[in-house]
Amino acid sequence: MVRIVIFLCLAMAQTTVLRAACDDAPAPRVNWSGCDKSGQVFDGVDLSHATLSGARLKGAHFNGATLEEADLEFADLEGARFRQARMDGARLLAAKGRGASFQGAWLQKAKLARADFRSADFREVRMDKAELYETRLNNADFTGARLIESSFELAVLDNAVFTDANLKAARFSQARLIATRFDGASLVQANFEQAVCRKTDFSHADLAKAMFGDARFEDVIFDDAKLDATTWNDYRRCRLGAVGICR
Repeated sequence: MVRIVIFLCLAMAQTTVLRAACDDAPAPRVNWSGCDKSGQVFDGVDLSHATLSGARLKGAHFNGATLEEADLEFADLEGARFRQARMDGARLLAAKGRGASFQGAWLQKAKLARADFRSADFREVRMDKAELYETRLNNADFTGARLIESSFELAVLDNAVFTDANLKAARFSQARLIATRFDGASLVQANFEQAVCRKTDFSHADLAKAMFGDARFEDVIFDDAKLDATTWNDYRRCRLGAVGICR
């Protein structure tokens, strides 16, 4: 009987702590795990190292906020705004961020694997060495983004836009790239091995030393694309100076 009473007291105490955490003011390392902050405004606040895993942040505003090394795994970020936010090293694994905006944000080495960011706005983000493995990015916009050495392996990128983006040494192996736009992008040393490229637009892109081994090509556009030493889908090496056609 005594053990049961002790257990109930501990459970009640833990519940109280968890409820109190949701009412805590925004601050570094705050624990809002599982809390509902939908539609609230946190523009410019410091939430570095904060725990927001499983939190409901639908439509919330974090413009200009600091969320470096923050944990947003499994969070609901649908329609949330993170414009110009500092999010280097943030973890957004399996997050639901359909229609979210990260325009101009810093997401260096951020982890967004297996997340849903369909129709999200990533224009002009700084996102080097980010992980987007198996992430759903249909209709996402990465125009002018910096994504050096980022991984999009097995990601779904139908109708996504990477116009004028810097994707040097980025990895798209086994990704689905149906009607994806890379026009004017820098894709030097990028890896597209075994990717599905259907109506993909690489016009005016720099694909020097890029790798397309075993990629599936269907109505792909390479108009005026630089193909210096590019490895073609049949493993032919394009000659130096090749433009538009692998010779």
